[in-house]
Amino acid sequence: MRSSTATTDLSPGNGAGGGARNDQLVAGASRAVAHIGPELLIDGVLLERSDNCDAMGQATASIARVVSQLEPMVNAPDNEPWAAHLGDIAGWSMPTTLGDPLVVARRIQRILSRRPRLAFAESAILAVAEALDTVAAEISRDAEELTTDIARLLTTP
Repeated sequence: MRSSTATTDLSPGNGAGGGARNDQLVAGASRAVAHIGPELLIDGVLLERSDNCDAMGQATASIARVVSQLEPMVNAPDNEPWAAHLGDIAGWSMPTTLGDPLVVARRIQRILSRRPRLAFAESAILAVAEALDTVAAEISRDAEELTTDIARLLTTP
């Protein structure tokens, strides 16, 4: 992947305060975006193919069927969030917007918001989306080859 000129806005500044602009990310957040963003964009490309989406839908349905078997393992009161998560699985649907850098940026911001060292402000979402947009076309073009190569490596003795 080529480097982006938009990454200037995402480079580590002086931290969350201390003179950093609102659209700058601290080092941990920059690395997290660089790690998670392309993965989600690849997922978006792969889910555009109906055979991949169908297979993932079947896998999710399979998970939902075993939830009742997992429930006894999470009956303790302190496991209520996990039990709720398991109960939600049956209602999951395949994401249809992971190829959109703005959707991905919003999702990453929401995910990282609960992790103080990785969190970034909502005001940086557009800068993150612009940075992801600079690599989205390349990811879209190369995703199929990448996944084919990985699958080959994993199935070749």
